[in-house]
Amino acid sequence: MGNPFTSAIDRDVGTWSMTDLDGSVHVYHGTGFYYRNGSGEGSLTNGIIPAAQGFFVQFTTPASSGSTVFSIPTAAKVHDAQAYYKSEDKRPDLIDLKITSDVNSYSDEAFVYFDSTCTYGTDVNHDVGKMFGIVAAPDIYSVTGGVRRSISALPLFGNSVEIQLGFRVGINGTYHITTTELNSFPEGTSIYLEDQQNQVFHNLNESNVYTFTATTNDSPLRFRLHFNSLITSADELNEEMFNIYTNGIDIYLFCPENVKEIRVFDMLGQEVMYNKSDGNRLHKLEFSHAQGLYVVKALTGTRVFSKKVLFN
Repeated sequence: MGNPFTSAIDRDVGTWSMTDLDGSVHVYHGTGFYYRNGSGEGSLTNGIIPAAQGFFVQFTTPASSGSTVFSIPTAAKVHDAQAYYKSEDKRPDLIDLKITSDVNSYSDEAFVYFDSTCTYGTDVNHDVGKMFGIVAAPDIYSVTGGVRRSISALPLFGNSVEIQLGFRVGINGTYHITTTELNSFPEGTSIYLEDQQNQVFHNLNESNVYTFTATTNDSPLRFRLHFNSLITSADELNEEMFNIYTNGIDIYLFCPENVKEIRVFDMLGQEVMYNKSDGNRLHKLEFSHAQGLYVVKALTGTRVFSKKVLFN
């Protein structure tokens, strides 16, 4: 598409008619894309598309003949000589992930946020599909509903939620994932980046930068995000804050206190797994037992937390 006006246009202003489209715009910057959804989020700063700038839109489904409508309101015209600059306006419950490297100056960004009006499917004006740039530039994105996305908008979570991330590098080397906007989440929310290849849980609340070595042969599904709600008051530490969830392959547990031992029992009371802990709060159990209901117990220095989990 092309900007039909002699001035810049603002994606966030006016009612854009985008029938059969997901509401996003994508501007190619030479190595990848800046993007913006219909709710004002994304890496296209302030939603500004410069004068004479071409851009891309995405279909939600294959369009039937004559059904697609796209128009830009005249109200979107702005006089803005600065195309891209940092925005200070961010929604709550949003995390911004940026991947950079030591091998070149290229980068990419992805966003995940939680909104009570959104679903786990595709939400028009919220979710933005991933578009890949040149091979030398790294890519980062999320995978929700089986779809690769630059922006994933999801419903509000309860005690815990796991988000699959995807990434791609075209050159072997050292890379960095930097997260910002963590303070947009409620106080006490714990956010971890899981590196499945290196078997590392990186606490993003303590350090918002994770450095790792990557090759072109690495699995694109190497990383996951884990969000856990945590009450920090000692008077409020209870069984409800002991979170357990499974993806059908592994069992994850998050405890409000540092864990020393983990024991898993079947419904007959037989112990089927025992792990000594490294003292962290988030743990992954590689579980190879039969499908069924199990009891997981986490032992701290002073307490025992216990909860059932259905492994299937």
